[in-house]
Amino acid sequence: MLRLVLALSLALVTSLASVSAASANPPSLGIRSETSQTRWGKRVVPIHLSKSLLDFIPGSSRSEIETIVWDSLKEWSARSGIKFSFSWTEATSVSSADARDGQNLVTVSPTADNLLLFQQTASQDAGRTRIFLDRRGNIAEADIVLNPYQRFSVAGELGTFDFQSVLTHELGHLLGLKHSPVLGSTMSDSIVKNGTFGLTAFGARTLAADDVSAVRELYGSAESACCGSVSGIFGGTLPTGGRLAVWLEDPASGRVIAGRFADIDGNFSIGGLPAGSFILRAQDSSRSGKRSIVPFEAIVDVSIGAATTVRQNLKSTSARLVAGGIGFNGDLSFASVAANQGRTYAFMLSTRKGIEENFTVVSSSSNIRVSNERLFEGSSTNDAIVDFNLTIPADVESGEYSFVLQDRKGGKFFLIGALSVGDSPNPWSIF
Repeated sequence: MLRLVLALSLALVTSLASVSAASANPPSLGIRSETSQTRWGKRVVPIHLSKSLLDFIPGSSRSEIETIVWDSLKEWSARSGIKFSFSWTEATSVSSADARDGQNLVTVSPTADNLLLFQQTASQDAGRTRIFLDRRGNIAEADIVLNPYQRFSVAGELGTFDFQSVLTHELGHLLGLKHSPVLGSTMSDSIVKNGTFGLTAFGARTLAADDVSAVRELYGSAESACCGSVSGIFGGTLPTGGRLAVWLEDPASGRVIAGRFADIDGNFSIGGLPAGSFILRAQDSSRSGKRSIVPFEAIVDVSIGAATTVRQNLKSTSARLVAGGIGFNGDLSFASVAANQGRTYAFMLSTRKGIEENFTVVSSSSNIRVSNERLFEGSSTNDAIVDFNLTIPADVESGEYSFVLQDRKGGKFFLIGALSVGDSPNPWSIF
């Protein structure tokens, strides 16, 4: 979950971001009320690996740790105009909030300063990144601390966080990226442990289209033809707590292209985009059953080197469809599920008790078919469970797709990018 702690000392600004274990009922999120993102002013960022990492994962050699680090760094550098170098250091502790030491440290050492970062969230957070800004607002230093209270692995050991997935996520924060509302993205604000859904938790090792757009928004691309953007402001009724999710879908395939959280005033910016026509959507992504907004959608055209602007007032509604989590293979969590083309799987969604029985569950892709929906209301909770079969044809494009709850009055709630279709193996198909 996203938790940002801001402190100012003269020209020094620090912020703290974290990734946490996914939950079907996560705590509320705190989000900075600004759409501009911080970035490095230079094109080569040096990374300093604490030697505490060598004792971090039992059985892993120095060369194996270096290979994993390089793989994480290359995910970001291969898709943007930013490059990295790295070296080893004896340093073990995050820089204090009011002073920096000039090293962009990656550490897991249980020092007092490192443990203090997880004082309130030791059982939740997988890692935290502390960022320092210079007088111009550029990133001057960033330290990544992996939670010393947690267990990590490199080969999918049951009940552990995946080291490479968490590192790739925290490197996104080191580059200045914020959390994403797209559940299947590396920069999603929650992460599952290995064994959830009966699967390894390797998904965040590889950037989604959403992550690529986010890093290109800050640093451009090595490609000559990049990029366009969509930005603007939503007025009228806005959700409290900065939970207005704004995202783009490919209208032909239903694949999620990119997403961002708007700030508390409704401002948003989605850059790093390819050219094309997309569906722009916005919804209140808080998971309460309280009064909300009518989901917004419109077609927008994106051109390379151009900015498309949207201004729209949102309307309130007392009707509220809401999904509390995604269920698969006996587990319920608010995270994406990997699936493969040419397979049929049994899924569940958690929603609130009392929902109309004549609602439907669909996919954002007309090619991904939902069938055999059934509704079960829990006897001791306020939740209801919908189970259904999901068939993914062999020719469906790899990427992130959404589950959609919709009622007969046109109400909708999207689980944005909750289905990650591609090569990550999921053997638990029913057909």
